[in-house]
Amino acid sequence: MSEWPGPVPKVIGHRGAAAVAPENTGAGLRAGAAAGAAWIEIDTRLTADGVPVLVHDATLDRTTDGTGPVGAAAAEALALLDAGSWFGPDFAGERIPTLADALHLALILGIGLNVELKADVDAAEETGVAVARTIRSHTGRLLVSSFEEPCLTAFRPVAPDVALALNARDISGNELNAARQLGCVALHVAADAATPETLAEIHRAGLTAGVFTVNDVAEARRLLAGGADYVFSDDPAGLASF
Repeated sequence: MSEWPGPVPKVIGHRGAAAVAPENTGAGLRAGAAAGAAWIEIDTRLTADGVPVLVHDATLDRTTDGTGPVGAAAAEALALLDAGSWFGPDFAGERIPTLADALHLALILGIGLNVELKADVDAAEETGVAVARTIRSHTGRLLVSSFEEPCLTAFRPVAPDVALALNARDISGNELNAARQLGCVALHVAADAATPETLAEIHRAGLTAGVFTVNDVAEARRLLAGGADYVFSDDPAGLASF
């Protein structure tokens, strides 16, 4: 099992800073860094030609002017889409970054990245391998997470030194054992499941405990006081000084 990559933050910007800039874009990364977040979470999934790009959904419709599955389009075509106008006119023309673009920008901004792996059912192994190959030479701070255990299983042997985290709605199933078997350093759970008892169980398993997604300062303070090591927030500005 690897270790958490550097000092554990109290807040991680969610999808960049999704409350103030279009998610999973260069503008989002810059907004999160400007808000004081030392770490930012991004989502990545594969294009039809196997390039990891920053998109949360399986389809393009919600966050771009494109339509259809991300996995059915080539990276060259996705690079032409507008990924900012849906959020507001000030972000018109914002593009979908490749994961390589995001890694480069993270180094410039001096931030750590939590790269969450998203995959279609039949692309989990391919996604894990492609992302691992993209990031294994990255010199900045990295944490790779996923709800999809097969993604992390495929990722591990290709980039064995990168820290992993398992995402889960709660720990009512086999999540703790799965996280240990995968060699994870952390388990991330939903805020409504993050009771002090749950967080203590995560710690007893030897894992750090992250909680998603928390946008209220009072709730963040309660969770951190109750045992959370860090929270994910769409608006990290009010939490970055924790």
